[in-house]
Amino acid sequence: MARDDDIGDLSRPFAYLRSLIGWHSYGGPGIFVVRGMVVGTTAAAISGVLCAAVGGMLIGVGSLSFVFGATIGFAAGVWKHWHSSMIYAMTAFEEYPSLMLLHLDANFPLYRWRKRRLGDGEGRSGLTWRERSMLATAWQSAGAALEEIHTQRENAVVRDIVERSQSPISLPAEAHKA
Repeated sequence: MARDDDIGDLSRPFAYLRSLIGWHSYGGPGIFVVRGMVVGTTAAAISGVLCAAVGGMLIGVGSLSFVFGATIGFAAGVWKHWHSSMIYAMTAFEEYPSLMLLHLDANFPLYRWRKRRLGDGEGRSGLTWRERSMLATAWQSAGAALEEIHTQRENAVVRDIVERSQSPISLPAEAHKA
């Protein structure tokens, strides 16, 4: 994965935008913002068009219905993205606390995560809403590492299944009768 460690070089494409939204070498906040915008925009388009169609059928004009539906759709889409990111981030934090602390430190170096109470088993109840939001952005940047862990686990399970089987893949007896 190519990393842009030199964020100070503003001659690079989109460097100003990247510095504004916090998309640095680890990119948790930037990834979270971009994904949230995509989810929100998609939800806004779908709900706006549906509300415009309903408004057009009921009152003959769909423009105000579209604005209302798109606004509600964007807010609902972004909230759903934030909420699902929280659930996944908390699950990843409970399963892989050292990996998540690494990404928390990388994304929020001034917060001093390692010196806080996160590793003492308090789990979900011990985090403030601000810490949970930071954890959600760290989960975004830890995505590649979490995917690698999942892939290695899956490979181990497949390897175990193959080793336990004594013969090549065979069809059940009922399949031979057909």
